[in-house]
Amino acid sequence: MNSLLIYNNNIIQQIVNQFEDTCGKTVAFNIGYQEIANPNFSFDKKVTEILNQFESHEFDVIFIPFSLSEENYIEFLGLQFAYHIRLSQSFNNTRTPIVFFGNESPEIINKITNAGVILFTPGIYCTTKSNVLDFEKQITHILENKSKITKEEYTNNFLERINIQPPANYSTHHSIANEWSILRWAKAMSVDNDNDISNIESKIGASLYFKFLNAKYPIKATNIINVYDLKLNNNGKVLYIDDESEKGWGELFSHLLYDKCKLKEFDGELGYDFKGKEKQEIIDLSFEKVKEYKPDVVILDLRLHDEDFEVISPKEISGFQILKKIKEHNKGIQVIIFSATNKIWNLLELQKEGADGFILKESPELSVDSEFTKQSIVNICKTIDECLEMKFLIELDEINSNLENHLNAISNSSIDKGIMALSKIKLKNEIKLQIDIIYDCLKNTRYSEKKENYLNLSFISIYKIIELINDYYIYNMKKNYILKSSGNLIQKFNSSSNIFENLNKEYPTTMDKIFNVIGLELNLKTEVFFNSLLDFNSKRNNIVHPKDLSKYYKATTKDNLKFLSIIKEIIIKIK
Repeated sequence: MNSLLIYNNNIIQQIVNQFEDTCGKTVAFNIGYQEIANPNFSFDKKVTEILNQFESHEFDVIFIPFSLSEENYIEFLGLQFAYHIRLSQSFNNTRTPIVFFGNESPEIINKITNAGVILFTPGIYCTTKSNVLDFEKQITHILENKSKITKEEYTNNFLERINIQPPANYSTHHSIANEWSILRWAKAMSVDNDNDISNIESKIGASLYFKFLNAKYPIKATNIINVYDLKLNNNGKVLYIDDESEKGWGELFSHLLYDKCKLKEFDGELGYDFKGKEKQEIIDLSFEKVKEYKPDVVILDLRLHDEDFEVISPKEISGFQILKKIKEHNKGIQVIIFSATNKIWNLLELQKEGADGFILKESPELSVDSEFTKQSIVNICKTIDECLEMKFLIELDEINSNLENHLNAISNSSIDKGIMALSKIKLKNEIKLQIDIIYDCLKNTRYSEKKENYLNLSFISIYKIIELINDYYIYNMKKNYILKSSGNLIQKFNSSSNIFENLNKEYPTTMDKIFNVIGLELNLKTEVFFNSLLDFNSKRNNIVHPKDLSKYYKATTKDNLKFLSIIKEIIIKIK
């Protein structure tokens, strides 16, 4: 016969010897009060070590006493051992019949311990007789009737009926979700040669709770990600900030982005420095890294310090404060929040502060959908790719900041100059309004199906700034060499001769006036500059009032940035 007897000192040696002679293999599992009282003792780990001895062995029947502890009988550790047998996939005996023996009835045990539910699941037998002759009869009866429970019975009548709780040392949901996510990601991406991943699997793989999760929500072959599902159409610099980086997240993101998606620049090592540091120190270190590394995209864990799990307001969380500092520094830097939280008020506050995306760490309750892990990783690549596409907002914010600083300076310098000061303040406010419109339009190109409309609106707003400057000099400052009136000089820049010459026509065009303001008042006289303005004007006209719809111009992000840079050169000439 091919059976297994698990026993402790309650079983006399004669029964053990007889079982080995006639029924199969035996293994001793003896633990006393002192061993259980040791804070470093792990029942799960000890059981797993025993089961690992029989990884390649498949038994017909397994016999276990209700209790495996002499010191505390009613702990019924035999039941816990049986759960390990049912949930240890590598043991190859998850559906093997199990016979419990002892003096108690299943009904009594079930009243004493919640673990007793296993006694009423398929493939479980109970007997009060503990001698080899009766064991042999049990084996014969089982083999004649049903050698193993079916897959359907295992799933529907065992996994769905039992309820394994997280171990007591997992004080927060964050810990569970974190390590669960790491292992799920590693399996989905076929990462099996990394030391950090192996250490996690070694550490938590023996846990009955994680065996339960892996049995209930297995990674199937169909859930393994194909390399063709992972791609980035855009490139750039990505910084990953997470206090759990050393647990394996840094390696996973590196494997995902650098190896599979061919991202050229990725830094995921910052979190290694966070252990033992104060919350504010972590915030400062993270922000300094952003300024030093100059990333296009930051993947930011929401909770980077133990205190974050005790605060009520999301604004007090370290990740939120780092997000705020980044956006104050340059709101164009794309920040993706990476967190186990799905609380809507947290997400709303983060969105208000400028978060550009959210990645939800996988948790056991989200694994009900077998495709969740695979789809999450694919979506993560998509989110990062979208954010990399928007990295031009960094340059846009820098241009806008320079413009605002200069506008503030020129308006403040005119504060005591009466009517002229008022007109400069008005000019400043009107330009700032257009700058905000430009930024919002270009930012919204990521989310809108009508991307073209936002690009065109931004383009028109850039041109509007030229018109505002032109109006300021012509009408507010009454520059009579540009206005058409009797005896006044009207000039136009001649690009071929590189000089201003008299304009022999009664009324100057808008571009005539703009050229005069920019050339005569602001002293920007290069041919390249004026040719760029002509191109700008032509494209703007083909958006606002095209003469031929076939020539209707569609603005691009590149053109928006190009002509905004031209506007910057004009504005900084304003005194």
